[in-house]
Amino acid sequence: MLHNHPGQSGFSEYDLFTFFKHPSIKSMTIVTNKGQVKFITKSNRFHGKIVSKFCAKYFTHINIINDSFIEKLLKKLYSINMIKYKVR
Repeated sequence: MLHNHPGQSGFSEYDLFTFFKHPSIKSMTIVTNKGQVKFITKSNRFHGKIVSKFCAKYFTHINIINDSFIEKLLKKLYSINMIKYKVR
């Protein structure tokens, strides 16, 4: 799935919800208006239940979910080989 993000924003909470919920979506790519490309891909070790637990941990009791919270989650999922995550 490829889509545009205005400005320099990263993946949104809705992007991640869509990506994690639908098994048919293997990769998601965003392109900012300044040409930066960010993509995430589900690895062979991706498990929706484990990802749901991490999402609950990172997003529980947060009133405003911002890029830094999403970035921490993506880096954690990358570190345990659930996803591939690149910024170019």
